[in-house]
Amino acid sequence: MANIYLDHSATTPVLPEVAKAMAPYWSTEFGNPSSPHALGARAEKMLRRCRQLCGKLLQDTTAQIVYTSGGTEANNLALQGFARIQDQPGHMIITAVEHASVKETAAYLEALGWRVTVLPVDGQGRLTVGALEASLTSETRLVSIMWVNNELGTVNPIREIAATIQAFNAAHRSKVRLHVDAVQAVGRIAVHLNDLAIDMASFSGHKIGGPKGIGMLWLRQGMTVAPLQFGGSQELGLRPGTENLPGIVGLSKALQLAVQRQPNTEAELGQLKDQLWQGLQKIPGIHRTTPQDGAPHILHVCIPGVRGEVMVQALASKGVSVSTGSACSTKLSHSHVLDAIGVAQDLAAGALRFSLGPGLSPAVMDQAAKICIDAAAEVRPAYEGKE
Repeated sequence: MANIYLDHSATTPVLPEVAKAMAPYWSTEFGNPSSPHALGARAEKMLRRCRQLCGKLLQDTTAQIVYTSGGTEANNLALQGFARIQDQPGHMIITAVEHASVKETAAYLEALGWRVTVLPVDGQGRLTVGALEASLTSETRLVSIMWVNNELGTVNPIREIAATIQAFNAAHRSKVRLHVDAVQAVGRIAVHLNDLAIDMASFSGHKIGGPKGIGMLWLRQGMTVAPLQFGGSQELGLRPGTENLPGIVGLSKALQLAVQRQPNTEAELGQLKDQLWQGLQKIPGIHRTTPQDGAPHILHVCIPGVRGEVMVQALASKGVSVSTGSACSTKLSHSHVLDAIGVAQDLAAGALRFSLGPGLSPAVMDQAAKICIDAAAEVRPAYEGKE
């Protein structure tokens, strides 16, 4: 049986270099960064080094780095933390294809009095700058946009989005802030924050070869948010509790490797994705939902006449790991992302997401495509017979 993992957008294995970097902080270097003794001082020094390294890797050493439990908490801290420093509820803009941690947080804030505009996207899941421009008002306080969509791999025009908000602020003497969910972007496409008018950006360790349970919120210099929890002054006063130093070291190392390897990763995964798609086109009626200019690591398709979850299980039995979509939404009856781009529900029912990472090869892509072709041929008659 094969052993092919194609679900890297859900999580990734910890890279050997990351595990090695973390190892001392589980054992010999176990000090609390808040402790005054030598162990604590060394831990605090490493914490400062990690912060500086993460800022440097994202090309903005003046930014503030707040470590969190992951991308979901980082998104919550960005949206809720920003809302809490406002004198009164204002206007927030998101898109119809945001991650649940943004979508549901916006709904929560709406219940507290915020006016939330959910912008539609085009047929490829991309926000148009014109739609954003038309939605900005004197009451707008925050825009939150996903850089790379976690289901489709669609890349939003973040530079143009940021420039549009910057121009609006200049013309109207406003202070609309931009938050970007960059969880699926870093390491796959170039993420340089120094020359973009972004105010906040969210990241996650376990999506880039780091450990689970660690993420971070990047805050441009001068950007402030309020804490969501209380009880300590750690993390710039924004996240109380003893820092997860092993996780922070692991995230920092994973980010370093992701940024260093990004140009090669983008090229290699893009070629492998194209090869996989060429093979999958032998499945009758298969529909590609990922745009041609999408991120290099995500290929989303819909197969008519099958159920996506049935295909996932059939592939798992043959040693191929894929998903139907977002790991945070796999228990839902359908995808809000596919609804937003107008995919018919009967076709959307056959959704599969292949997400690529390190260790794959052209031979593995050919093998994966063949297994998928065989599985679809087996599953489709069985499924159609139940109709």
